Amino acid sequence: MFLLSTESLKKYGLNRIFYFTKEAGFDGIELVVDETYDTQNGPYIKSLSDQYGLPVTVVKAPDKINEKKFVAMINLAQEVGAKTLVLEPPRILDFKALSWIKKETLRLIKHDEIKIAIINASGETILGFLPAHAMGSLLELRKFGKVCLDTSRLVAKKADLLKTLHSLYEQLIHIRLSNVRHSKDYCLPQEGILPIESFLDRLKKNGYNQTVSLVVRPTELRAGDDEKVMQSLKEAKAFYEKNFLNS
Repeated sequence: MFLLSTESLKKYGLNRIFYFTKEAGFDGIELVVDETYDTQNGPYIKSLSDQYGLPVTVVKAPDKINEKKFVAMINLAQEVGAKTLVLEPPRILDFKALSWIKKETLRLIKHDEIKIAIINASGETILGFLPAHAMGSLLELRKFGKVCLDTSRLVAKKADLLKTLHSLYEQLIHIRLSNVRHSKDYCLPQEGILPIESFLDRLKKNGYNQTVSLVVRPTELRAGDDEKVMQSLKEAKAFYEKNFLNS
């Protein structure tokens, strides 16, 4: 399934995001939970899902997760019918959260239909050199069990996209797709330095049957101009289909 992340049009209301997603022919929604109340309102999100006939397949939790927030995210995922919950790795100095997420996360899952994945850490640093997030190595990601791969984040880590795919493939249950162009991350997948065509072709040949979401900056979709937004979304979807579905 090819999803549109709500992060890609985050300055729009959810109703409008569902509309764009449906009209552009995407298969569903990746809901990114943020400070906006609408993204936290399960019944409202479910009503939009029903109205537009679009499943909310993936929920991405906000940063700084703890047990209370984790339970709230599980409940939200259940309410909207999502099958995957994506967590950010804990902050590097939040030792309590690090210990909890490694030991207790899976124990708290009471419903097998919701899969929990950890996303590869961003390139954010503290004091210019200390990684802002823990669990930054491929080994630690594999130990967690299930992984969400964000392609833009690999560039800041100077990691090879295809080698990372090979290393994490068995644990991979969701991909957040974008490219990097002129040192800017979260650009359209068809424009940039990452070999996204080869990446999608490799996924196809490996028989990947999990979800992929388009996650780009709103400016990449030319947000504010409805006609250009729709054109950009359709172009990104056509690129995905050419290099994955029809490769």
